[in-house]
Amino acid sequence: MQISRPSTQFSPEPILLASKGNLSVTLHYFERENDISSERIEFQTVRAYRKVSEPFCEAWHYNLGYDCVTGMSKSAWLDEIADRERRPGLQTRHFVVAFDSWGCLEVLASSAALVPNTDVT
Repeated sequence: MQISRPSTQFSPEPILLASKGNLSVTLHYFERENDISSERIEFQTVRAYRKVSEPFCEAWHYNLGYDCVTGMSKSAWLDEIADRERRPGLQTRHFVVAFDSWGCLEVLASSAALVPNTDVT
């Protein structure tokens, strides 16, 4: 799932908001003077997440998730959390996204969606 603009155009950096078992990442872009647009990445039924600053991200974060959200159905972290899961039948995936100068975000969630641009002005 590709974001609409390169992360080099963010202003300010992405904003994380965790609420009621979900996580959203809001991305703001300057369009032209005094006009800002935004879009959100929304993760549903979040089991865990971790944000890593850019110098500490690994190459695989950028190879898989640079300026896009990539979901994996298998990973060591996902296996670790699944072993502790007490609610069978819930489908959880390991999502990865990495942004220029910001770092990377890993999220264990049931789904991810990109909410299209909205005009902020």
